[in-house]
Amino acid sequence: MHLIAGMLKAHDRTRFEFYVYDLLPQPQSRYHTLIRDFADIYHDISQIDDAEAITLARSDHLDIAVDLKGLTTDCRPVLFEHRIAPMQVSFLGFPGTTAIREIDFMIADPITIPAAEERFYNEQILRMPICYQPNDNTRPVPEADNLRAKYDLPEDKFIFANFNHPHKVGPREFGVWMNILRQVPDAVLLFYTGAHDLSVELARQARRHEIDPSRILPCGIMTQTAHIERLAQVDLCLDCFAYNAHTTASDALWAGVPLLTLCGRQFSARVATSILSAAGVPELSTNSLEDYVGQAVRLAVSPDEINALKHTLRRNRSSCALFDTKTWTKDYEDLLADAYLRGASNGSTEQRPGAV
Repeated sequence: MHLIAGMLKAHDRTRFEFYVYDLLPQPQSRYHTLIRDFADIYHDISQIDDAEAITLARSDHLDIAVDLKGLTTDCRPVLFEHRIAPMQVSFLGFPGTTAIREIDFMIADPITIPAAEERFYNEQILRMPICYQPNDNTRPVPEADNLRAKYDLPEDKFIFANFNHPHKVGPREFGVWMNILRQVPDAVLLFYTGAHDLSVELARQARRHEIDPSRILPCGIMTQTAHIERLAQVDLCLDCFAYNAHTTASDALWAGVPLLTLCGRQFSARVATSILSAAGVPELSTNSLEDYVGQAVRLAVSPDEINALKHTLRRNRSSCALFDTKTWTKDYEDLLADAYLRGASNGSTEQRPGAV
């Protein structure tokens, strides 16, 4: 919802009718009212079983069913296995193939799934022209003023940061980051710990790498507004490798903070490269650990270069493809409609007014 809120507002309501099947309603969330107001038809299916949900969806005579969950917590793939629409699409929630035969398409882009990699996906690949990830350009822009003291951050240090969920951080990432700290003695690492207190383990791991534990600054959950404001105080975000920053990458760039990534082979390891390209800073994607470390160290000791990058990101916030919500939504609508009409012309879908 954080990513698609702007897309929902930008959709062409004269072209599509929207049915929402809510798997796990969260009335306390600020997005609950948004999704209820957005839907032409809203169904809470959290309290009905799969058979009832399948019957309900089929009775709505959908043209296109979009699975926003994939194989993640609280998903219900059985609905799609029993085909609730003639065209079924996997999008956004899961960065890989569902391996479900009845999922016809997956939304990607030229970077997340290069042409030669299609053989690894059960689904046919529909590519957005630039980046597959939507973003909401109506959210607040963080304060540009120096607010480090507000978040207990050092005023006189270069601040690297990792805001990926801790379960994305493995020994390889942590070892590389400690190597970077070793080469930049006047730097600290702001490390997101989620809802957990990882300070003891972080200190232990730092000592293993002969790094003073005081140079790793654990930080936890905040409201979205406060989180983006805190993020804006950082100098450079360091990405994970096997599973990149996705939403986290776009948050950093929205906050005007560069993110350094390592482009990998699978979808989940190429998302940040796609995001950086769409934001107009493709040079922040590296192809080797050596280049990743080298760029991180160089930027940390080059204040003019890091400030120029921040200026570019803040300037591009209102003009780059990554945050052009209106154009992104139109491209997404065209992609779905074209695929549906091709299927209809081949006799594989029943042609009806668009219901998604």
